[in-house]
Amino acid sequence: MTSNRILIKNGTILTLDKSVGNFPLGDVLIEGTKIAKVGPNLAAENAEVIDATDMIVMPGFIDTHRHMWQGALRNSIPNALLADYVRDILNTFRPAMRPEDVRIGDRITALGAINAGVTTLLDWSHIGNSPEHTDAAIDGLRASGVRAVYAFGNGSPNPANQYPQDIRRLRKQHFSSDDQLLTLALAGVEQALGPDVTCIHCTMFTEREWKLVAAAGTHISIARPIEMEMGHGVPPIQQSLDHGIKPSLSVDVETEMTGDLFTQMRAAFTLQRMLALNQPRARTCRSRRCSPRATSSSLRRSSAHAPITWTARSARSHPARTPTSSCSARMRST
Repeated sequence: MTSNRILIKNGTILTLDKSVGNFPLGDVLIEGTKIAKVGPNLAAENAEVIDATDMIVMPGFIDTHRHMWQGALRNSIPNALLADYVRDILNTFRPAMRPEDVRIGDRITALGAINAGVTTLLDWSHIGNSPEHTDAAIDGLRASGVRAVYAFGNGSPNPANQYPQDIRRLRKQHFSSDDQLLTLALAGVEQALGPDVTCIHCTMFTEREWKLVAAAGTHISIARPIEMEMGHGVPPIQQSLDHGIKPSLSVDVETEMTGDLFTQMRAAFTLQRMLALNQPRARTCRSRRCSPRATSSSLRRSSAHAPITWTARSARSHPARTPTSSCSARMRST
């Protein structure tokens, strides 16, 4: 009989939890779907033992925004600007994608993410060309075994496109329970703010919009390398921090960027360090009435943006003007 207990032994344990701490040499005991104990010299009867000698044991990363249907198009436009991406991927490849292509793309992306230590993702699925396409994307996620939020999005304009009204069928058919690896969200939400909403990129926010988002407890997801390479603008790390928001990390697209979050953390660290070091130089050329000082980052602080807990629950409207960025909202049973 297969044991439901797994004991990971002799690894370097990074819990990222101050109340538990880290262990240069330690063990992790898993019972069923729960982490039961973390510490040195653990023992467990009838447990499957995994030797983690010379390895790092840590929580899986969470990617809060990725277009997972594009897995089969990985690295196809490595030098593209945003206009190139829209022309080649959204306007050319997307209309030609079959449901089976979408299923394969989502599964490839999910398996690649797991291989890179990313165990939870938000799939911003703007491949809703038809109900068959959306079902195929969900099937691909389910087959991979990854934990994911499926954010139902728009697709290529055509009579079979059932966005957004098909969200009710998806909820009933695939997401009738909140206690499962896959949960549901709605991508492309307008006029919505709150702790159940995540805004993406946010490079063009005004000061008023930052205050609205912060006051509502809305989450921010920044895809730093893509924003710099495609031309979205400077990733708003400092603006997020200045308004008391801890931004999360997201890969966005693998058509031109690797799918691991270490790349995202390194990009955040490098950009923030550059901005911090550049400001003293800039002040020699202009008045001291300069922009707010960028906070010098560290590798530890950059990594803190990656393993973020998803706290969003339900979608709700907001009467104020919605900031100019794409958003997704979590759905719940009604």
